[in-house]
Amino acid sequence: MAMISVDIDFRISSDRSNILYGILQFYVFQCLCMRY
Repeated sequence: MAMISVDIDFRISSDRSNILYGILQFYVFQCLCMRY
């Protein structure tokens, strides 16, 4: 879980234009976790 947050933070830091993509990826990952 922590690794995912770090990955998202790294994406935002590396390229702010991908913030929406990072947020979307986080929500998709969260939904997959909730399904199980």
